[in-house]
Amino acid sequence: MVDVVLAEVGIVWVPEYYVAHHLKEGQLIHLLPEGSPSALGTCLCYPANRHPPAALRFLRKRYASGLAGHL
Repeated sequence: MVDVVLAEVGIVWVPEYYVAHHLKEGQLIHLLPEGSPSALGTCLCYPANRHPPAALRFLRKRYASGLAGHL
């Protein structure tokens, strides 16, 4: 997506770290800085039609407990 923007074909909404170098070099501009979210959400997706492996259950539990104080 960033390649399309660098080719001046359109605009893109991506996390700033994807384009930080291009912004710093002046290759891109921040079009709507006031419309930028302070943080992007994160999703954990896995198939619901089978029992998740132990590693995924562990990750899901750690992720949920880490976010408990921030919600």
